[in-house]
Amino acid sequence: MGMAASQSRYLFLSHRNSDITARLNKLAADKMRLTRDMQAVSRKYNEALNTKVYKWSNNGGASYIDFNYSTMMSPSVLNQDNVYLLTDASGRVVLDAKYKEYAEMISPDGRGGVSWENNPKRFEILSALTGMSTNTLSQLTPALEARYDAEVAYNNAVSKEPDIRKYQVRTDNANDELAVKAGLKGNPAKMSQPELMGELCKLAVFMGSQSNKELIGECIEDYMAGYNKDEVTDWNDVLRTLAGAYQSKGGEVSVNKEGNMNLVWYREGQYEAYENAYDEWKSNTMDPAQENLDDAINNYSKLYTSEEESLIQFYDTLFSSIAEKGWTYNCEVDDNEYLNNMLQNNVYTITTVDRSNDYDYQKRKCVANNEYDTNIASNFSKLIQVNDNDAREQAYSDYEQEKSRINEKESRIDTRMKNLETEQSAINTMLEGIKAVMNKNIESNFNIFG
Repeated sequence: MGMAASQSRYLFLSHRNSDITARLNKLAADKMRLTRDMQAVSRKYNEALNTKVYKWSNNGGASYIDFNYSTMMSPSVLNQDNVYLLTDASGRVVLDAKYKEYAEMISPDGRGGVSWENNPKRFEILSALTGMSTNTLSQLTPALEARYDAEVAYNNAVSKEPDIRKYQVRTDNANDELAVKAGLKGNPAKMSQPELMGELCKLAVFMGSQSNKELIGECIEDYMAGYNKDEVTDWNDVLRTLAGAYQSKGGEVSVNKEGNMNLVWYREGQYEAYENAYDEWKSNTMDPAQENLDDAINNYSKLYTSEEESLIQFYDTLFSSIAEKGWTYNCEVDDNEYLNNMLQNNVYTITTVDRSNDYDYQKRKCVANNEYDTNIASNFSKLIQVNDNDAREQAYSDYEQEKSRINEKESRIDTRMKNLETEQSAINTMLEGIKAVMNKNIESNFNIFG
């Protein structure tokens, strides 16, 4: 009976020992899985530390801010009212829900190659976006064309200004010719100062206006005050010196191909002829052209403020690009994370637009033209890649939470394994004791029968 009890006890403890071993193996496997989980959490955290995100910079990266779809596609101080199109692989403009509504008025199926300027909904769209009335908007192009016409008329008037050089004597030997025409006689090197002064006063007759006559008179007086007879050889020397003084006082001189300055002078009556021609041109041609141009500029500027002009230019550029290039709709582009991913993976590109309003002088109408330059985000000057601090902070928070959860599980496993190992050690001790008793009983029983 005692031996049977020992055997039963031995079997029970052996079964329990095997069960503990199985549990320890399972807990060890669970702990190994937690180690792999921790490695995955650490790897994810390290990846987040290296995550880059695009930011918007207007100064080459010296400073930057967050950007979104509106930064490129809506007028603001951030983009300085310049359009930066978000475009897909086909070159179509990517639109959100706001612009989709208007784009459908231009091209319902999203195809490009349609006209924006001649679209009947153009002023309705611009009015909705700028707040200006359709009536005012419809007057802009005619007013602009009127201003261009006035500028053409003004430039034509300017070109008809009488050329004063046609009334002046301008030759390489002007001083010599002037000396002859003015009747300067004798050799100035042999004259007394009063004689030379008398001869030079004859120059005033040829100097045109009264102010020029007075100016040459001042120059003659200065010249005579510092007169050095030894420095004079002929009239050309005298007149060249006077020309320099005359120019320094604001008088007009000509410079010949040798670089010598000569007095500019007029034949008899020619200066008066020039003044009459100038007065007639100014009153009959130039002044009316200037008045017409001023009126055209004033009428054009009255239609809108500079802020409204910027808005019109922005939306004209945007929707003319949509009309030319076509469009596609994506409801997710307003999500900053999604937009960043699409740009980083080069699914979307950025297209800058240079829009010019040229004037066709023959047809007398304005012609708008767009020039495009498309780049992937990494080649676009206003986007820079920086570390994603938001992603870092979120990753750190997730890392700490996961680490705490894993550590807590691992701590519970360690405690459970320690308890099981302690129990298993006790069972092994008891098994050894039972085994010893059983062996002793067997040995004793066999001795009886021996």
